[in-house]
Amino acid sequence: MKSLQIPTHLSIHLDYELVSWGSRLGGFLIDWGVKWFYFLIINLTILDKWEAPSLVVLLLYLPFILYSFFFEWFNNGRSLGKLLSKSRVISANGQPATIYQILTRWLFNMVDVFGIFLLTVFHDSLYIFMVFSPLIGGLIIIFTKNNQRLGDLAAGTLVVSTRETNVSLEQTVYKYAKNIDTYTPTYPEIMRLSDRDMSKIQQIMERGDFSQNEELIERLATHVRKILKIETDQSDIIFLNTLLSDYNHYAKLDSGEVA
Repeated sequence: MKSLQIPTHLSIHLDYELVSWGSRLGGFLIDWGVKWFYFLIINLTILDKWEAPSLVVLLLYLPFILYSFFFEWFNNGRSLGKLLSKSRVISANGQPATIYQILTRWLFNMVDVFGIFLLTVFHDSLYIFMVFSPLIGGLIIIFTKNNQRLGDLAAGTLVVSTRETNVSLEQTVYKYAKNIDTYTPTYPEIMRLSDRDMSKIQQIMERGDFSQNEELIERLATHVRKILKIETDQSDIIFLNTLLSDYNHYAKLDSGEVA
């Protein structure tokens, strides 16, 4: 499986595993099956027995049409197929995909997935090739450097593996601050970092492979110590968790949650 390094503004490179063509095909087939199951149910149970107005037909087909867009928007870049194949859509800079990027990917399904299907409007003889329409996107994935289809290239997105991202926020930010009312911060210097900085540190630490990646832990801790001019005997991982707990405490103070 290909991997890709994405630099962050904290001078830390994040390693992402790009999802292989086979895994993307598996996720696509799951989503395709879900959509067509819905399509068949609607046609066999409702439209086959009732001559519905065109507007009603369109409304009934909307879940089929908008399935990928809404699933990826509301589920952090993951459709049902991506969830089961342990993958997700992210921005090429490592950030979560924006609604505009997800919308762009969805619009380009017209080419990646339905390209040959749309051509049948102009050439009836192409009907026999309709079943191969999704291969357009598949072939582009194979021949692009970062396994991207046209929608990914246009939107500036990647599809990456989530197979080991199982560390929750509660295991990082709140690990050393379970009783916020009696918690005493260790590093007031933490407030010199912006929300964006802390968000990136959290994102790095929430990666499933973070606790086993000693090199990444050391690089991140060393860089933050240098920025904040902190000297400490704490181990790198405890230092980083303490910083997050301190920041969480001060954030709650600012919001008035702590008396």
